Amino acid sequence: MNNYKRNLSILLVFTAVGSLSAETLSTGETVLNWIYQNIFFTLAAIVIIGVISSIMSLLWSLIMQQKQAVLKEAGIVEVKTTTNTISMWKKLYNKAWSLIPIDKEADILLHHDFDGIHELDNKLPPWWLYLFFGTIVWGAIYFYMFQYSDNAKSQEEIYNIEMQEAKEAKRLYASKQANAVDEYNVISLEDEASIASGRKAFITNCSACHGQLGEGSVGPNLTDEYWLHGGSTVDIFKTIKYGVPEKGMQEWKSRLNPSTIQKLTSFIETLQGTNPPNPKAKQGIRYQAENIDQGNVSDTEKTKDLSMLIEK
Repeated sequence: MNNYKRNLSILLVFTAVGSLSAETLSTGETVLNWIYQNIFFTLAAIVIIGVISSIMSLLWSLIMQQKQAVLKEAGIVEVKTTTNTISMWKKLYNKAWSLIPIDKEADILLHHDFDGIHELDNKLPPWWLYLFFGTIVWGAIYFYMFQYSDNAKSQEEIYNIEMQEAKEAKRLYASKQANAVDEYNVISLEDEASIASGRKAFITNCSACHGQLGEGSVGPNLTDEYWLHGGSTVDIFKTIKYGVPEKGMQEWKSRLNPSTIQKLTSFIETLQGTNPPNPKAKQGIRYQAENIDQGNVSDTEKTKDLSMLIEK
């Protein structure tokens, strides 16, 4: 039975150590750091081990008591062998439990029983007292660290840090996905940063043909409701991306990334109704976006005004 308890304890120790992930240990963190970061798990593990050990000790005591009763009824006197050496494990076990020997239990026997079960006036085991006092000490340390010291962060601070990290992760993810925009998923952007970036791209790449204000020059006027190749978000994006080579407009997909084309498209949409001075004459088909989802307008859904259809 002693071997069994020793093996069980060793197994519990290895199980606790095995619960440390290989990834955690591979980062160079020490076990002590891990215990500090997982103090509640550590305390729970100690309590569970203590409870299991208590149950095993209780079962062992009941077995030995039953054994003594059986031997007594049979008139057999058990011969106890003594040894001069006690293992270190046994010393630690005895010190942790401070159990009263079975032959001296009569001295602490309480004189009442229930269904043949007698109660002993045992003291609390030292391991339990050490654990109890340890939690008090840890509580004082915890209170000092989180209320008065700068060595530990409060839950609110940890929350704010994690929220900031999440925002940064979201921003990085969005930046990686930006160039995945195409004519099948493009949408109009409305934030000031995107519009400003689109305006810069327009001045640099488009103003030579369409004017500084989109009033039109070599290219058509971009501020009215009439479009040669469609006025929806998708149509404008495709026109910029693939160009109109037969009319002299180059394709921009080889020079501008999809994210820039999307921002440029969004800026061009803000030019509608701005009425710049000296606008170029209306050209193409009138486009109205009322009650129509932006970016999902087909040519057949556009309102046509054939009287204003003028080819360049």
